[in-house]
Amino acid sequence: MAWLAALAPHRRVTREMIWNKLEPGHLHYQLNGLLRVSRTVQWLREAAGQDAVLLWRALEELALTGLYLATFLYWMYDDSPNSQETRRFLMRQLGRAERCARMMPKSSR
Repeated sequence: MAWLAALAPHRRVTREMIWNKLEPGHLHYQLNGLLRVSRTVQWLREAAGQDAVLLWRALEELALTGLYLATFLYWMYDDSPNSQETRRFLMRQLGRAERCARMMPKSSR
């Protein structure tokens, strides 16, 4: 949320830039964006102390990537004061992720 707060004054421009980079002719931007998202998700996993391997790691990365991108997309259209709606969205999604994580075998958490 701190990263999104820094971008908040430029939300409209940020949204336009993102949608522009997703146009079909900008494959070079899209590949770089995927690598950046992947690196960010890896950093989030390390910061959270996640150390699952193999299939469980892939599931964690998939879930974190989805959460990261969904939150960013939600934020791009959130006009609430201080992005409160995005904050609530993120907290709900983190709660769901936590409940799912509890269902994973203990050795993979």
